[in-house]
This record gives sequence, structure tokens and C-alpha cells, in this order.
Amino acid sequence: MLGLSLNRSYVASVVAFVGLIGLVSCGKDDKGFTLVCPPPGDVCFDRDGNKYAPDGAPWDDGTDGDPISDDGDPSDPGDPSDGGDEPPPPADVCECPTAGADDTDKDCIKDADEIREGNSDPALKDTDGDGIFDGCEDKNFNGHRDAGESDPRSADSDGDCIPDGLEDKNKNGRFELARGETSPILVDSDRDNINDGGPSGEDKNCNGVVDPFQDTVTVNGCWDPGEPQGETNPALADTDGDGIADGREDANFNGTCDSAENSCAFTADTDCDGLPDGSEDRNRNGQLNTGETNPRNNDSDNDGLLDGIEDANHNGIFESATETDPRKIDTDGDGINDGAEDANHNGVVDPAPRGSDGCWTGTAPGETDPRKIDSDNDGIRDDFEDKNKNGQCDSGTIADPNAPGGTRTGLVESCAFLADTDCDGLTDGVEDKNKDGTYQLAETDARFNDTDRDGLIDGCPIGFDFTRCEDLTNDGRVDLDETDPRSIDTDLDGLTDRCEVQFDSSNCTSPSCITNPTVEDTDGDGKTDGEEDANHNCRYEPNLGETDPRVANPAPAQGTPEYPRSQVCDAQNLKQLTFAEAPDTAVDYRVAFEVEKFNGVTANYRTRAYGIELRNANNQVVEDDPNDMVWGHLFESPAGVVVESGGSAPINRNIYGFTYMTQDTTPLDITLDDLRDRLAAIYGAAVVVEVSNVPARPAHDNLPNYRVTRAQRQYRVTVGA
Repeated sequence: MLGLSLNRSYVASVVAFVGLIGLVSCGKDDKGFTLVCPPPGDVCFDRDGNKYAPDGAPWDDGTDGDPISDDGDPSDPGDPSDGGDEPPPPADVCECPTAGADDTDKDCIKDADEIREGNSDPALKDTDGDGIFDGCEDKNFNGHRDAGESDPRSADSDGDCIPDGLEDKNKNGRFELARGETSPILVDSDRDNINDGGPSGEDKNCNGVVDPFQDTVTVNGCWDPGEPQGETNPALADTDGDGIADGREDANFNGTCDSAENSCAFTADTDCDGLPDGSEDRNRNGQLNTGETNPRNNDSDNDGLLDGIEDANHNGIFESATETDPRKIDTDGDGINDGAEDANHNGVVDPAPRGSDGCWTGTAPGETDPRKIDSDNDGIRDDFEDKNKNGQCDSGTIADPNAPGGTRTGLVESCAFLADTDCDGLTDGVEDKNKDGTYQLAETDARFNDTDRDGLIDGCPIGFDFTRCEDLTNDGRVDLDETDPRSIDTDLDGLTDRCEVQFDSSNCTSPSCITNPTVEDTDGDGKTDGEEDANHNCRYEPNLGETDPRVANPAPAQGTPEYPRSQVCDAQNLKQLTFAEAPDTAVDYRVAFEVEKFNGVTANYRTRAYGIELRNANNQVVEDDPNDMVWGHLFESPAGVVVESGGSAPINRNIYGFTYMTQDTTPLDITLDDLRDRLAAIYGAAVVVEVSNVPARPAHDNLPNYRVTRAQRQYRVTVGA
């Protein structure tokens, strides 16, 4: 039973060694068991620790199998190489059954030598009863204890608390470290500075067995503080095979894993985080150094993810393409802890569940990628979308000026794990133009697929009925023939956009039975669609006195009661306007320019956006940078248009102006002075002349309902010859 226990102990050590440093399988022994071959693989062991060649042949270590070295010394009895007439003793037995009368106990030591030296009892094969025959302890059979020999008179020759017979497991008198034996004559067989046995040694109970730790409290397959510790192997300098010497892990050499020590020598993964201690203590010096994870803390950065989950390949090296950093609580620096992004702490970016329409079901959240600052690649940082940085996409009651009562229940933030949170075909970054994670009136709402609540989807998802879409191209712009997803009534005719595209087909006599939601007067008869459909229910009801907005009606005849009203209010008699919009979404405005007419021909003001956009190191424009310079429009009067005052001279097309949109309260004159100084700095003060004789602006241009600041300034710049 003792031999079986020893073998089990050694096998356990070998198996641990295999799992941690990658021993390879070789041939099989004579019992059919697979051999294990440590690097470099030139020698293998069976499960009992016996040596074999890699092909399974018995190991030949260059000796004759006897305890005597074949060095040609004629004084060595039993050595066939020196011509002695005594037969060699049987290998690993150390007894001489055919010895003569001068060797009473047949231990291969002559009685006279035993009596003379007093080193052993000539009547006992095993004087000290340690299980090792005297002839194996007295290797040269001279009756004297020489250097390198154990003491036949002492069951514990080295006084390490472990009996010689337990150290020399096969009791052949040889110290065979490769077979898991400790030396009966060395207090520290594996030279790790920890005694082989004793209360402060490796084999604390001195039973010759490496007792494992006891997983009796947490029962999780790991050792946890408070559970009985395991023993280290006095025959192995690195018991647990983690690459750190036992003497490094057991820094005070007391055979116990103390709380101040960096890791435990009896388990390869002290904190049970999946990372071997040698991968955490990368220089394997038994200390926690900068850049290392802590072998005593399974979550070194306290982000909620085990170190072994973050270091997925368990090599102790942070590989940014595939792993999170177990030393940093926020690997990608987006302000959200890695453990909040990987909510179930499994090291995998789990997607949000989607229905058959490809949209998020909302039954469970998705996860963001703790390695990427913009997990869903929508152009908005994760922490701008996940505003409270909890790794969730939160719902609640939010303000909504388009909703009844001004509030609605739903998502309070766009989802950092969905490129298109509301599944309307527009990515969140297209809807949130300045990409700050906050919905503003100039934007569509990334959290709600019908921003203006007109019953039409903001964008147009693949496969969706395009007649129910507003931004057909999903580019975030209101293109020709598209309705504005920010306005319930794009053409301001009194009929909602959805109402117009679903206009009732009853009493329809036109080719198209819907009204145009982008044109206020679909039939061009001078009355807006909302005027003709007086109750705005998108039904033509002649019995209520309505006219059909899809069929042009003749203009009222002069002299009829309807004629004066028509001249004042019909669409074709109103001022026509064109608009110039802000070229940068950081500044939101629209400038109205009147469409001039000359001899019946319309002529629009020519406009061009101007300003300075900041560029990055690669000379690329930084979109919507808040530090961009002045934004506005240059405009040029159309040529050949009679002035409104009634004069006959056309407007001089060489007169230019500009609009300047800002929230700055600095008087505009100061800004214009600065513009003059800049021009002078570029072209020279001599060629920049301010014209003081500026005509007053017509009174009808005064807009009392808007905060418009005007300055009557004019510069003439002469450049060149």
C-alpha cells in the first residue's frame, strides 16, 4: 500500500507537469500505458516514474544495472569490467544470496567489515529497518560509511524527518530524482532552499507522499484561502510546473503559502483565474512587478473580468487585437469599464438578439466591445451613447416635443451595441449629426424611428415599403422629392406628410390619387393642398365645399368675391424664396433669399458656403469640429433684375454680401473691422478701401420677429494691376 501511495503521488506530479509545460506523448511501456516525455524528449517516464527510451524500449543509462559504477577500479567487487571473480549483485536488490560463510546476512558486506567498522549488523540485512538493505546503503560493501552513502544504522540518514526508505522509493540505494525520489543524504534534494520534510519543509507529515490541497470549503476545483494547503514536492524544484521555482514562490522557505507571498508553490494557478502563475509573474521572480497581473488576485484591475478571461490565450501578454488588458479597468479608454461592456464576463462580445426583421427584439441587451471605443462603428463613441456608462441601453420617460404631452416612454439613449438603434435605416451617426449622443431639434432621433411622429419612418430600411419612408437614400439629407423626417408637414400646406402619401382615393379623377408632401400646391392652381382639403383629413369631400387638391381649379374671375382673396393669398402670388442651409452641422440655420423676377424670368441669388474647417495631421477635414471658424454664406445678386424700388436699372451683379451666423454677442461691426484687418493683412492696407457711402436697406427687409443684426459696411478690394 505504501508503494501504491508513492506512485500515485508521483503520477499526480507528473500529470500536473504535463498540463502546464506541455509534455509530449511518446510510446507505451510494457503494460500498455502511454509514456510521458519532458523536453527535449530524449527520455520518457511511465506512470510509476520508471525511465524509458522515447520508443518504449528500457532505458540504458550507461551502467550495468548494478549500484557500482563501471570505472575499472579493481577494488570494486562485482564489477565485471575490472575482472573481479565475484558475481554482480542483482540490480536494485543489493543482496548476495550465493555469498559464502563470511557474509552471514547475505547483504554483500563481509561480516568482518561490518564488525570492524561497526557501521552495520552482520546478522541483519537491514540494520536500521528502513527497508533498504545494508548493501544498498553501503554501496561499495566496505563496511564503512563513505561520502555519498546513506547510513545503515539510521533510518533517517539526513535527519530531514523523512525515513530513508520513503526517500529511496525503490530501495536500491541510488538517488534517482527522475523517478521522483528524494535523497536520503540531502536535506534539500531539489536544491530549492526548502527542506525536504518537517513542519517547515515540503513534505510536512514526512510520509513520502506529496499531499494535494483540500478543496473542502468552496468546492470549486481550486485552492482558496482558508482551505487546507497542499505540499510541495521535495523532488521537484518547481512542484506545480508553473515556471516559478518553489523557492521563489515560498519566499521564506517555510513550506507554507503565506499571505504576503506572491503565489503558492503547490498550485499552478493560485488565484484560480485561468492564468498560470508563471504567466502572471512574467519574470518569475516571485514578486509583483509593474506590468504584471497579480497571481493572488483573480481580477487584477477590478473590472469584473477574470484575468484569465481577459488574457484569452493565457500567455501573460496583452494582445490588443483579440484581448482586453487585465491590468486596465477600461481597455479602450471609452469611460466604460470592461466588465460593464462584457456584461456576462465571458470574454465574448455577445450580440443583441434580433427578430426576423433584423431589428433588436429588446428582450436582452447586446454587449459593447471593451476593445473598441465605437463598438457598433456608427461614428459615435460608446460613452456618448451609453451616457451613464453602465453597459446597458436604458429606457425611461423622456422629453419629446413632438409627442402628446411633450414626453414619451422608450429608450433614453441610443444603443452603443447597435449601429441603427431604432432600425429605421439611418445609422445613429447619420441621425446624430454632431455625434454627441444627444438628440437636438435639427437632428432626427436615433432612439425613435419616426422623429416627427407623422407616421412615416425616418429612413428606409432594406425591404421596407418606400411609400412609408422619408429619407429614401438614408444619407441624413432632405433630397429632392424626399420629405423631412424632422417635420410632420414638410411643405407646410397644413396636411401631414403621411396624410398626403395616403390621400384617400375616393372621387379621384387624376392620374395620381395622392398629394405631393413636398409641394404645398400639388395641382398648381394657386391654393395650397391644405386650403383645398379644408378639414385636413386627406379626403376629397365636395359635399363639404372642398376642392380637389389633386386637380387644378380655374382662377376666380375678376369681379367675383373670390378674386381679391386669390390675388392676395394664392400660392403663385406669394413671394418665392430659396434657402441656403448651414454647411456645418455644428451651426444650425437656414437663410431665405427671395426669388427675383425680371421680364417674367426668375433669377435666384447665387450663394456659396464659406468658412474654415480644421484639418487633422493627415490634412483630412475634421467634421463638425466646434473650433471651426466663421460659418455662413457669401451671396451674389442675380444679374439683369430690376430693383424692387421700381427703378429701371438692373442690380449690379458685382455687389456681394455675406451672412454670418453666430451665437456670439460681439457687435457685428467689430467682426467686420476684424474682417477688414484680415483682408489688409493679406493684400495690403493700401488696396482695402472702406466705402462710406452705403445706401440704406429697404424697410421691408426689417424682420422684427427675428433677432437679426445688420451692419451697413462695404469694402472695395483692388488686387493686381
